[in-house]
Amino acid sequence: MCDRRLLRAASPCSWGLTLPEAVGLREVAVGVREGTGLSEALCLRGASRALREVVSATGFRETSSPHLFVCGGESNGQFLSSVECLDPATGGWQTLPVGLRRGRHWAAAAALRGAVYVCGGSDGRQVLSSVEALEVATLAWRDMPPMLERREGAAVAVAGGRLLVVGGGDGRSILRSAERFSPGAPGEWDALEPMGHCRLGSAACHAGGHVYVCGGNGGETSLSSAETLSLATGAWEELPAMEQQRERFAASCVGGFLYVCGGCDHRQGPLASVERLDLQALRWESLSSMPRDRRHGAAAATLAGQILVCGGSYGRHDLRLVECFDAPSNRHLVRVPADAGAEEQRGRRVAARLAAA
Repeated sequence: MCDRRLLRAASPCSWGLTLPEAVGLREVAVGVREGTGLSEALCLRGASRALREVVSATGFRETSSPHLFVCGGESNGQFLSSVECLDPATGGWQTLPVGLRRGRHWAAAAALRGAVYVCGGSDGRQVLSSVEALEVATLAWRDMPPMLERREGAAVAVAGGRLLVVGGGDGRSILRSAERFSPGAPGEWDALEPMGHCRLGSAACHAGGHVYVCGGNGGETSLSSAETLSLATGAWEELPAMEQQRERFAASCVGGFLYVCGGCDHRQGPLASVERLDLQALRWESLSSMPRDRRHGAAAATLAGQILVCGGSYGRHDLRLVECFDAPSNRHLVRVPADAGAEEQRGRRVAARLAAA
């Protein structure tokens, strides 16, 4: 039998390396993440003990670009529980292996501290107050404390490390109430000062110490009104009205502007128009319309200065198209072609941006 000492002397190398170190498993894992996306890399990590030992789920997330998550929605009368993710590194959509615990549409969704929170909505039988959160690092869902009120068609914003949910409907009436959730112990909801208007199907954004809420339906008509909540004082203040009445539209704050896209007007039907509010001058201006389809029930999120408008409906047709508005250049793009968009058609979709923590 060959003496191991003689063999090592004849073939000098780093004999103390483990197999994962010898084959460069960490580099392999990073290559998988870059080539297939975060969700596939996390699935591979979950199936490999050796991979779990050399790279953490948090490490995967920290080296990834921000992702866009689209959760639930409704398509052709079906209430969806599936979750899809757009990975900017690959430019492709992936359906996550774990979906919502129940199908829900017209929910509110936002990303906070490495998790995607999905709040309220409807499961087709009742309006919900329940909240669930997807821990992106582990692809695990957790039930969170329910909201103080049942809400569908509510608006949500993240501000000061907290979720703020405003308006919506409880199945009987349209709400102007607002509430706030603080993750961590004790992780409870508390009521805020109500808005000046009841709003169903409005949108909310946070910028510069304020939460901006605009549009929606007040019970008899689509609204053009807008208002802002000061995080410092907790008081609401009326803002100049939008140029177009609209509800169930997409909105996002980028570069000192609040952009609103599409939606519908109870008189005109689905809209393709786009306008923005200068958050310093507090003045609205109309921009060029979305180039492809008028749509309502879409959702928007911001990635690298670009506003992605996802899904929605036009009449009886649910859309899978994802349009992109590049705020720095003030141009509309179709970043994801119509035939290569999200895997499922979704009306009344919800979307959330997840920033790497």
